[in-house]
Amino acid sequence: MLHVISLILTVTVCSSMIGLGSFLFFKAPYSMNCRIGYHTTMSKMNKGTQNFANKFAGKFLFFDGIFTAAISSAFYLIFWTNTNFNHLMIVLIVFQIITVLAVFLPTEILIRGNFDDYGRYTGTNEDPAIIPEKPSTKKKIIEIYKQAE
Repeated sequence: MLHVISLILTVTVCSSMIGLGSFLFFKAPYSMNCRIGYHTTMSKMNKGTQNFANKFAGKFLFFDGIFTAAISSAFYLIFWTNTNFNHLMIVLIVFQIITVLAVFLPTEILIRGNFDDYGRYTGTNEDPAIIPEKPSTKKKIIEIYKQAE
């Protein structure tokens, strides 16, 4: 019975990582107040930091889901008939939880390396998929407001 439950949990965790990762990378939320997406203090500074964080976290989760699925499948095939399979399943589930939570550290390191404390892009990353929008929108709005006065 535990074999079936652990198999269902493994498939659910891996498929949700792959699904959420592809969603964040290809269809990142447009709204800053959206409930779906990567949300930390640094990533919510402006639209550029939010876009950058969602794109990177999406890539990370997608490939992490594939990696976790491969490791879990190999784990099942090797230890399926082992007498300590129940204890090994607990180790596998803890491994899967750690890999899900591992997205935060590299994403925050990259955000802090590519943006200053005010959310302005300072990085040298030339990947067009994760370059954020230019932070000049606020200046344009201020200029339009001054012209209207």
